[in-house]
Amino acid sequence: MLATYKAGFRAGEIKALKVPLRHNADRELVQGQLRLLAADTREPVALCRVDFILIGPDGGDGGFQMAISDRRGIVKLPAYLSPGRYQIEIDPVRNADKRLVHTSYSSANDYLLIRPDKTYSPFEYVVDVQPPPASQAGG
Repeated sequence: MLATYKAGFRAGEIKALKVPLRHNADRELVQGQLRLLAADTREPVALCRVDFILIGPDGGDGGFQMAISDRRGIVKLPAYLSPGRYQIEIDPVRNADKRLVHTSYSSANDYLLIRPDKTYSPFEYVVDVQPPPASQAGG
């Protein structure tokens, strides 16, 4: 299967470029999913944006990908995640449960780890929630 690229070329300047589509066969990509759970109920969390930030060898930011959780709390891993350690940042989007708050997994113990054999862990992340108002807190 070939893809034809013509954009940006004037007639007669260069023939259309034919490039084989390998569907990223040359990359070591991972396909998988994570599940988001609310910290208080352990129920699935919908409509949260998950940022996957590659941690470089020097501890710095090595790249960024993003995905959104579905109604079952499932987040599909972005197609271009390669082996490495990823900091996870979770933010509720506009129509998400109002109890949910920004949650960061930014320490070495919490990173999403994608191994060279394409296995990964952990499979679940917990999203922090606002504490109940003092009038509703038990006591």
